Amino acid sequence: MIPVKRVMARNLVTVDKHVTVQEVAKIMEAKDVSSVIVIDKESGEIAGIVTERDIVRKVVAKGVDGSSYLVKGVMSTPLLTIDSSKTIFEAGDYMDQKKVRHLAVTEGGKVVGVISIRDLINPAQYDEEAW
Repeated sequence: MIPVKRVMARNLVTVDKHVTVQEVAKIMEAKDVSSVIVIDKESGEIAGIVTERDIVRKVVAKGVDGSSYLVKGVMSTPLLTIDSSKTIFEAGDYMDQKKVRHLAVTEGGKVVGVISIRDLINPAQYDEEAW
């Protein structure tokens, strides 16, 4: 069984909950990621996650001005997590149950990465020993 930690993205991209959706979209494009973790800088806690899907459904499709709308209004919360030792099959099942495409990956209760549905369907990233 292939553990989540083998395929997760380790490059956590974070933004403050008070930045605009447009700023987040620019960051996502520049960093080539499909999600960012949203932080409440006042408390230092994770507030949620914003994905491309959130931006499309909650901003673009509704004609909202992303240059003035704050990311805290479109983020998904609470943050759904999975332990890094769980299998990719467990991650896929959990995503299916919760109807999401991204999960934060934790180790010892700390967020250490993100796994997306794209990570689960890209077999080229697995080494031969995994099969």
